[in-house]
Amino acid sequence: MIYLLPVLMAGALDLPGEIDAAKAELAKSRTPELLNRLGFFLMESGKFTDAQGQFEEALRLRTDFAVAENNLGVCLLKQGRPKDAAPHFERAVLLKPDYAKAAFNAAVAYFRQKSYLKAYKWYNKAKKIDKAYVEERGKKDKVDRELNEGIQNDPSNPMLQKAKRLLDSPS
Repeated sequence: MIYLLPVLMAGALDLPGEIDAAKAELAKSRTPELLNRLGFFLMESGKFTDAQGQFEEALRLRTDFAVAENNLGVCLLKQGRPKDAAPHFERAVLLKPDYAKAAFNAAVAYFRQKSYLKAYKWYNKAKKIDKAYVEERGKKDKVDRELNEGIQNDPSNPMLQKAKRLLDSPS
């Protein structure tokens, strides 16, 4: 639980305000970057279908947008669709070979599919790209496991629930 302190102190995004601001900017100019930003805020607020549409539209406008590919993969992963998510992570790394976050996300997607050899391959690729990121992400995953244990022991604890929501946001 010691790892949770920074998470609990960080606070949450003002998601409704961020979504409204992104929508206002989109009304003026529909750029892939703005669509991706709106998709991210929608995803963070649990509106996965709407978020998915924004990421897909961003990719229609800019097919080489590695961050939108990764975000679309995260959105699909959050919907319990690791098989659909994995190709988006792979494409993100293809577009941006130094994208450790997308490589790590591919490892997660393959792990959830029980494709352990592919998961191991992508984990090692992520580690070669950015060892510090992978190690930090591993700590986050440890915190997530500890947090889930805490929630199982005390499901009505609002601080644990808030920490869980913060940790569930994509990195």
